[in-house]
Amino acid sequence: MIRLNLLKQAPAAAPTSRQPAGSGIRILQRREAVLGMVLLVAGGGMLYYLVSRPPGQTSKTAKAALPPAPAPAPAPEPKPSSPAPAPPPPTPKPEPSPPPKAPSPQGRCEILQVSASTGPTGLTVSVRSAAQVKHKAFELRSPDRIVVDLPGCRALAGSRQYSQLVKHPQIERVRGNQFRPDLYRLVLDARSLPRYQIRSISGGLEIRILGGQP
Repeated sequence: MIRLNLLKQAPAAAPTSRQPAGSGIRILQRREAVLGMVLLVAGGGMLYYLVSRPPGQTSKTAKAALPPAPAPAPAPEPKPSSPAPAPPPPTPKPEPSPPPKAPSPQGRCEILQVSASTGPTGLTVSVRSAAQVKHKAFELRSPDRIVVDLPGCRALAGSRQYSQLVKHPQIERVRGNQFRPDLYRLVLDARSLPRYQIRSISGGLEIRILGGQP
């Protein structure tokens, strides 16, 4: 292509009578050869420059064509460590339960009075108490006795030791005693064991001697 351009640009010299035939063509060929040598030397110099340039060096145009490097992402900020949970409050110790209260005087079996009386119906032994009285009766021989136990009962000062002679054909004496701290005992000393009846009444207990043989 270079050769064709030169041929188009360089006007052909008009043949003169002085120049021999074909001299114009030889001059043109010489110019083309010189021009080819110049281009060859210039191309070799450019190739040498490109080869001998450091690999990291780039032209300003290449640098401008490259997109800008992305900015480094900021390092994530360390999250504040959550505070340690507060220890649970100490479990309150259960308070000791108060000791059981003693029963009130109204709820306890307290023997207030023991008495024996004779009448047309026979002998009657009465026991007055501030609460209901439970009893357990049994008989003993040699000598004959009727024993009436009142469990859970305590006698007042005037009734702890009770003894009374009675006028009865079969009963000689009536006695009362705090046999144990939780047991009051009545004893009817008998000449012979009679028939008898024991019943709970309002405010105490009643023992009735019916007479005759049991």
